[in-house]
Amino acid sequence: MPALDAWIRPQRPEPPKKEAVEAVIAAARATAMAVAIQKAEEEAKELAIAEEKSKQIEKKRARKEKEKKKPNLSKEEKEALKEKKLKKMVGAVVVKTMSKYQKYMDHDQFKKYAKEVRRVLSTFYSLR
Repeated sequence: MPALDAWIRPQRPEPPKKEAVEAVIAAARATAMAVAIQKAEEEAKELAIAEEKSKQIEKKRARKEKEKKKPNLSKEEKEALKEKKLKKMVGAVVVKTMSKYQKYMDHDQFKKYAKEVRRVLSTFYSLR
């Protein structure tokens, strides 16, 4: 009656072999190492991004300081600088507004009319 005896007393499972245990440990170590490497790479990327942002912030700060340190200009120089800024702003508005009609004329003709309109408008605004 060996079949009945096996049914009554369950047999213990065979203990795992040393090679199997070592293989599981090696796999766990490899996984842990891969995770550690991945974390290190992510931290390096984050550090590089933070470094780049700090460089950009420093550049902006330096640029602002440079703009603040403008030398004392004479009245004529201030007026010329103001005129130049005005022309630049008016020119941007003129091009944006006239771009609707750009398809009806060639590029050179468009530039000519845009310059003319900018000149007239900047003269009008400077007379105010």
